[in-house]
Amino acid sequence: MSAGSERFFANGSASQDNSAIDKQSSLHLFEKQVLWHGFEDNKDLQLQEVNILESMYPNELEVISSAEADPESRNAFQLAVHVELPHKPVLVELWASAELEDNCAIVNTAVGNRPEEERPIFNRSVSGNRLHTSLLVEHVTPLLLTVVFPEAYPSEEPPVFSISCQWLSMTQLSIVANQLQRVFEENEGSPVIYLWTDWIKNELFETLVLQNLIISEDEIFQCDERVSSSNLDCFSRFAEVINYDFACTEKEFLLEEQTCQVCFGEDIGSKFVKLKPCLHHFCMVCITEYCVMHVQEGTVGQLRCPDDECKNTIAPDVLRQVLGDDEYVRWEQLMVQRTLEMMGDVVWCPRCSNPVVRDENDESLGLCAVCMFSFCTECNDMWHPGELCLELRTEENRKEMKDRRKRNNAAGPNQQDMREARAEMYRRYQERMISVEHETKNKHETKNIKICPHCKIKVEKIGGCSKMTCKCGKYFCWTCGAKISGYDHFTSGSCILFRNLAPRPVNDDVVFHDGYVQQKACPRCRNKNVKSGRLNMIKCWFCKGHFCFQCGANLAKVSPPNSHYTTNPVCQQHSD
Repeated sequence: MSAGSERFFANGSASQDNSAIDKQSSLHLFEKQVLWHGFEDNKDLQLQEVNILESMYPNELEVISSAEADPESRNAFQLAVHVELPHKPVLVELWASAELEDNCAIVNTAVGNRPEEERPIFNRSVSGNRLHTSLLVEHVTPLLLTVVFPEAYPSEEPPVFSISCQWLSMTQLSIVANQLQRVFEENEGSPVIYLWTDWIKNELFETLVLQNLIISEDEIFQCDERVSSSNLDCFSRFAEVINYDFACTEKEFLLEEQTCQVCFGEDIGSKFVKLKPCLHHFCMVCITEYCVMHVQEGTVGQLRCPDDECKNTIAPDVLRQVLGDDEYVRWEQLMVQRTLEMMGDVVWCPRCSNPVVRDENDESLGLCAVCMFSFCTECNDMWHPGELCLELRTEENRKEMKDRRKRNNAAGPNQQDMREARAEMYRRYQERMISVEHETKNKHETKNIKICPHCKIKVEKIGGCSKMTCKCGKYFCWTCGAKISGYDHFTSGSCILFRNLAPRPVNDDVVFHDGYVQQKACPRCRNKNVKSGRLNMIKCWFCKGHFCFQCGANLAKVSPPNSHYTTNPVCQQHSD
């Protein structure tokens, strides 16, 4: 069964409104009075055929009416037939009148989840009267087959039917209808619906000699009653095919085995997170550790796709999925803070560290609405009107301040709008800070706060190592408060990088050898790691670096790390 086999009429590419219209039309395909007298055998064969089809296509078949439930009704149903592509991917083209250029937005919305390099681009024809674009897909929307059984089927008459499809023209659908009629004539007296579905699945492309699929405006003249025209324009039909292909690809991803691009572990796709629109995927454990690390360290600006060559930002819905409630609240707070820091009119109060909007009339004046402290935005000292700051009493520094003011005054006609927007952002930030403070008041009886030795701003430690990174960009030691530049301070002195470090838990699937747990020290940090499962490429629980469990080689300098096992015949990537 294909990847798009979940209930098509509820979740497939055809909209519910169009499906309802097709079913309502099908009830008028055969309007004569129902007379089962003399056709009792046909009635039993029809019910048997419908029951078999329901068991074969439980998610694709929808019964419209049944003679078993109502003797005054005929057997009618609608079946979504999935077409097997002879080659993958297949190119789907869209041709439309240039007068409909505004409808390009429909297609652009449908491809929003795809990587930018895969999104279709609209071009004009040489004459300029036509628009063209194309996209490679691996799945196409099903062909909808609506069937009503007459009383004389299958002994004497063929089924009455209509067909519709998003990516076939009216002329092509008419050819398909003629072929279905020919299949009945070759098998007259026998049930033919399964033969029809089999022909549509496997022989439609060959019969129509299809290489690329072309979607364009429907023909004006169409008199074949067996062909049901779509109520959607060509842009919407092209978008339906794109959406269906993406939905099927996503379902296949969840069911198939995937490899994490960070730890190279393997598992089914439902235990992975796929980022959009770049579509890089990582296991839940790795992406959670990655996001939590950046949120805890305050480096939310680096929350991008972990792939080395990708710069896409991780979407908020992914962060909501992998972060806990406290981490997500902290991420929101840090993002607002980072946004405020990027605004030229916003400074930080040197007393309580809350954001302050510069005064409109004098940009060197800052009045904190939280602690009511008036201060100079140039030197962070108390407000000193009429006096120069100590640092600005040289001609060079005064000229630099004048140039900055001149640039701010030339901001343009939208300066007032920007100022109002910043004031609104500040107001929301204050509300958020009050809310967060209220939520965490009962959690923290005493705040774990120290003063940065560089900028004298208060810094709160919520986790991690003793190397602290202040928002001023400088580093200091949490233990002794000294100014530092790297990790040498923790190797030469008495300060410890990690305090109260919990031991690595042992999983249930660790490998034992002669009654002992197989473990080996990481070549980088010398912390012991246990082997879980058959994978010999170990990711250290402490420093997050990779090394080979068999030979102990450090794989940090090998790119990619698993290439160690292809170039080294001695080591195996998987072993007992």
